[in-house]
Amino acid sequence: MSRLPDPARAAILGWGSYVPRWRVRAGEVARPRGYVDEDTTTLAVEAALDAVDGRAADLAAVYLSTTRPAYVEKTNAALLHAVLRCPEHVAAYDVNGAARSGVAAFRAAARHGACSLVVMAGTQYGPPGSHEELHGADAAVAFLLGPGDGAARIAGSASLTCELTDVWRLPGERWTRRWDSRFGAQVYGDLCERALAAALADAGRTRDDLAELVISGTNAAAAHAVGKRLGAGAGHADLGDAGPAAWGLGLVDALERADAGSLIALILLADGCEVLLVERTGLARARPTLRDRLAGPALEAGYLDYLTWRGVLERTAQRRPDPAPPSPPAIRRAARWKYGGLHPARPGGLDLHRARGEVREFVIDHVAYAPKPPLVSALVRFDGGEHVQLDLTDVLPAQVARGMRVEGAFRRTHTSAGMHDYFWKVRPAPGEA
Repeated sequence: MSRLPDPARAAILGWGSYVPRWRVRAGEVARPRGYVDEDTTTLAVEAALDAVDGRAADLAAVYLSTTRPAYVEKTNAALLHAVLRCPEHVAAYDVNGAARSGVAAFRAAARHGACSLVVMAGTQYGPPGSHEELHGADAAVAFLLGPGDGAARIAGSASLTCELTDVWRLPGERWTRRWDSRFGAQVYGDLCERALAAALADAGRTRDDLAELVISGTNAAAAHAVGKRLGAGAGHADLGDAGPAAWGLGLVDALERADAGSLIALILLADGCEVLLVERTGLARARPTLRDRLAGPALEAGYLDYLTWRGVLERTAQRRPDPAPPSPPAIRRAARWKYGGLHPARPGGLDLHRARGEVREFVIDHVAYAPKPPLVSALVRFDGGEHVQLDLTDVLPAQVARGMRVEGAFRRTHTSAGMHDYFWKVRPAPGEA
């Protein structure tokens, strides 16, 4: 039975979450979905910036976990490392491939012995009418783990592994495949009971000590059946299934509602059972909570638009030249500017990590290339006095107005010749339409 050894029982120093502003309706519920310029890397950047909050210099390692990486055979965490402006000696690793990989990254960060960041990002989508389309969501979560006092501490853990083919996807395939969910429910029930008992014994606690039990998994029917059997919650119902990020989002939601001293059990059912016991220490978090983000202003996307964003539906291409592919040497030379802002290290330079400003002038361009035409570009006067022209995102063209408040957002600008290009845009600041 795998557990976290006592010397590596790291504290949770902080966390961050990100829920896209766009919603796509699935039945009676509108699920959060990433915009056309968002992928798992940009989702991860948002959650990581929220968690690190200017403490990148303290990090020893960065871990990124997702089942739909923007690149394979290239370390996506390296881009996260660059945007956070981590020093070169900070390690960056991808831990990708399966829902359980996120827990593996969390365990690795907890065992590191120094301040480490683990980020989980999920984009769960599938063919029309599928489970992934009806229940899936896009979101990301990040945890800052390390020694010392934090917002919570790891009290115990347990891990059981079982080779089980109930949810899978072959390399190169777009869609997830599923076996009859009743098969997984039978197998997971016994595993979960034994893993939870082992984690409680590891922590020296009993079932009566639990304030909340949150369960998630690749097999939603199994998670529901096992959760009902144990009296567990299933995370935030308005969010949906964010894949590898669901486990971490359940923990964040529970922590943000827990009182000091509350013991929370997090269970993941995926090729076995992972149990983590976390005790809230009572340190407050002032930034918006996950529920605040879900309740915030949203834009509803048309269903056909969403299918186009995810490459499910092919529509008539724009009648304009394709954008030029990014140049790796040029990106290398301008990395500080590209990932941080305009001379971020220079006194008085513009740091686009959450920089705020207002739109002075704007243009709605129906001719220039844009992932979703028209292109909306604005001259922004940032609060430090700098004037910069940047594209707008997460806004409808009719909503753009002079004087509207905006903030920086790191997004994918385009993909060409098999390479993604990323840069900063601006979006409406909280409280704006």
